[in-house]
Amino acid sequence: MIRYFETIKVKDGKIYNLSYHQERFFKTSNLNINLKEYIIPPTDDKLYRCKLIYDKNGILDVEFFEYKKRALKSFKIVNSDIVYEKKYLDRSKI
Repeated sequence: MIRYFETIKVKDGKIYNLSYHQERFFKTSNLNINLKEYIIPPTDDKLYRCKLIYDKNGILDVEFFEYKKRALKSFKIVNSDIVYEKKYLDRSKI
């Protein structure tokens, strides 16, 4: 089964841009599930990434990771014929 994901910003217990993520979730899964019922954010004042993993049958997992800014050392544009119209969990081709 193909799995998808959403990465959602959470800070100070607030979920950011939930309506945008909700819309993309619905377009991908065709499931009428309220994401807010599954996302129980930490209540401290840290910045988190909420990773919501799902498939066509429903939500499989919700994880929170404290946001750590990464320092980019290099950046390269690469031409590819990969079709990436949805946020697939398997990103091995990328």
